[in-house]
Amino acid sequence: MKKPVLEPTEEEKEQLIFQGVTEQFMGRLEVQEHKKSLFVSITFNAKSPILAAQIATEVANAYIESGFDSNLEMTEKAVGWLTERLSGLKDKLSASEQKLIEYRKQENLLDVQGIQTVSARELDDISSKLIDARRDRSKLQSIYSQIQRAKKGGIEQYESISGILDSPSVQYAKDKLHDAQNSVAELSKRYGPKHPKMKSAQANYNKAKNSYLSLLKSVARGIEGQYRAARSNEDSLKRDMSQSKQEIRTINTKGFKLKELEREVETNRQLYDTFFTRFKETSETSGMQGANARIVDKASVPRVPVKPKKKLIIIIAFVFGIGMGVVLAFLREALNNTIRNPADVELKLNAPLLGVLPMQKLKKTEVDKPLLAFHHENHSDFSEAIRTIRTGVVLSGLDSEYKIAVVTSSIPNEGKTTVSLNLAMALGQTEKVLLIDADMRKPSIAKACQFESKNGLSTLVAGTADFNDCIQRFEQWNVDILPSGVVPPNPQELLSSKRFAKVLEILSKKYERIIIDSAPTQAVSDALLIARYANEVIYVVKADSTPNALAKAGIDKLKSIDANISGVVLNQLNISKTEKYYAGGYYGGYYSSYGYNQE
Repeated sequence: MKKPVLEPTEEEKEQLIFQGVTEQFMGRLEVQEHKKSLFVSITFNAKSPILAAQIATEVANAYIESGFDSNLEMTEKAVGWLTERLSGLKDKLSASEQKLIEYRKQENLLDVQGIQTVSARELDDISSKLIDARRDRSKLQSIYSQIQRAKKGGIEQYESISGILDSPSVQYAKDKLHDAQNSVAELSKRYGPKHPKMKSAQANYNKAKNSYLSLLKSVARGIEGQYRAARSNEDSLKRDMSQSKQEIRTINTKGFKLKELEREVETNRQLYDTFFTRFKETSETSGMQGANARIVDKASVPRVPVKPKKKLIIIIAFVFGIGMGVVLAFLREALNNTIRNPADVELKLNAPLLGVLPMQKLKKTEVDKPLLAFHHENHSDFSEAIRTIRTGVVLSGLDSEYKIAVVTSSIPNEGKTTVSLNLAMALGQTEKVLLIDADMRKPSIAKACQFESKNGLSTLVAGTADFNDCIQRFEQWNVDILPSGVVPPNPQELLSSKRFAKVLEILSKKYERIIIDSAPTQAVSDALLIARYANEVIYVVKADSTPNALAKAGIDKLKSIDANISGVVLNQLNISKTEKYYAGGYYGGYYSSYGYNQE
């Protein structure tokens, strides 16, 4: 059962109608922005110019009114949001301030920066004193160590300690001892040891010596006391420095915490002030509507229709047509991979150019006309081109005897039979020539010459007929023709046989020139078999038709068996299209200067 189709309601119908009208209206409306400016232009397409101007103006007014309403709505929303946000920010600011006050009370902090400065100065002072104490202690420690070692050797060892000898009192006592010693020495020269003066001098000496040794001990004990005092002072300064550092670390920790709380208070205060300022600005401007756009130039009623622009359409179509034509021409030129002109022969095929045969304008009843064009039109461009090819063939055999020439092509219908027939007729004017139809698969020479003969190359090689039965004589051409004869079941076996080579050997003794029309190289390999017995190969290429890759492949096959390619004949060349490839339009004007007319 088919499901019942639900009819739209009246409301849905109205919505569809409204949607259709809106889409049609928007399709006629155009808003264009002017680059690098704040201007836009509004245009509306309508049959009535007055209606078009009115709608454009009303659209601009509607946009401005919509901007007013939008601004007012956004302002009201902003005021409500700012009010709610300010309440939360105020509570957050009060909490951070209270937290800062409580921390200051807890840690008894007034000026952390000042305390840090004083502590740093005290630490610097203690460091300086500690350095001095270490230097003094180090100096005394060296003398103290010498004294401790000297005690083991006796008191006389103190005299070797520079720190003791540097004492002024020691120096004085030492001088007194020297004086007493010198007095004893002087008196001993005059008096004996028991002399009163001698005894008195000796007593003075002993007294000076005892005084000197006693002073050494006293100075040593004084240095020991100084060393212990210096070491005690150094240890005390070390304890003071350690305590000072600990106090600074404690102050820094409190300072960091205090700065963190102060930054939090400052951040909350700035945020609150910012929102409060914005709230005041928004509240004050809520009643004032700022226009986001204004009409600079009102829409005017057009005097002439703006669409359709017939002249512009015609110009665009004309330019587009020319452009497409040029593009297609270049595209066709780029995609054309054929041999189009004589220059392509040497460039693309890497082979010499033997000659060029011009294209002939033929009627429907003259399809076979080119086959015998040299005979029927002896003074045409085509005939002169055949003579040029004949000259090239003759000159190629001046240094060596080139008797047998094979004419072949890449594919069928390139004109190899036409070249074979007309070249044989041209050579027949000066030499004794034999034309052999060796295209055993698709023979055409017998039909072109309008004779029928079952005997030919196949029967001659097979031995079922002799030379007189197979060769046809044409006196008006001065050419003998050996048709293909009956088509054999396997032409390659016949052409590769020793009997075929023997036939060519006999014929080459009877004729000055033998032209062999062979099958295309890309269709079968008959031409490769025949080329082994030939002196030269003439390769026919149809202009603007044969792909260069196909022609080059055929020539490469012949070169692979060491065939002598005398040149390439470019057939059916449109002279009018290729005159630019020849200086001064050579093929277009050469023959006409001698009274020949191109057909």
